[in-house]
Amino acid sequence: MLAPPNACRYVVAPAIDTAVPSQLARLAMEHPRASCIVVEGRYSHVSFLLNPAPLVLNVFDVVPPFPSKLLDQVQRVLDMAEDLPPIVAVPSFVDSREELERACNPLPAEVLAPCRGAGVDITGANVSFLDERPSKRDWILLGCERSQQIHRWFYGSTAPIVDICPNRFLDGRLGGAQTIARCCLIQEGVEERSRATYVPWGASLAEVREAIDRIVRKVGVPWTRT
Repeated sequence: MLAPPNACRYVVAPAIDTAVPSQLARLAMEHPRASCIVVEGRYSHVSFLLNPAPLVLNVFDVVPPFPSKLLDQVQRVLDMAEDLPPIVAVPSFVDSREELERACNPLPAEVLAPCRGAGVDITGANVSFLDERPSKRDWILLGCERSQQIHRWFYGSTAPIVDICPNRFLDGRLGGAQTIARCCLIQEGVEERSRATYVPWGASLAEVREAIDRIVRKVGVPWTRT
């Protein structure tokens, strides 16, 4: 016997692909009292997960824009990966607008964000976007070292900056072996550092998948609790 009847939960979930462990794990987390979850999912296929012990993957990102691109990419990878162990993605976000408010009192009249795609909208401030190379103003740069490098290239000087580099926020609470994050200074590929496993800011799904593979190998993920 793997589990007695009173420890099992039978769930009908037509949207769940029972061949994908992370989809089963995500559903199992909704039923924490069941040691064995039996799922009738897509195509009427039935499978089960016993004593779920998924890897909790910390997905750290700076927002806006919403939704977080990195979280969306991680979830898309996990929703398709039949060969990965059970993984549950848990978002950890820093809002760049809140960081600006903490650093500047009062708020500056002019703010320079890295790109229009960042979706930054700050009440009471005129927001310009570095990728559009606007006429230089007396602004605060809401960005990171890469943004500052581009600013020096465009305008020949550095700008006062509120640094929103993810590495600033990753520590023992948010960062570590089970964390994936983005970095503007990475052009391509994946980098393993002490605070996180990093992908480029414009990472491809293949790079996100490689980062998850590395985390799984480093951490070691059991398929179930013993």
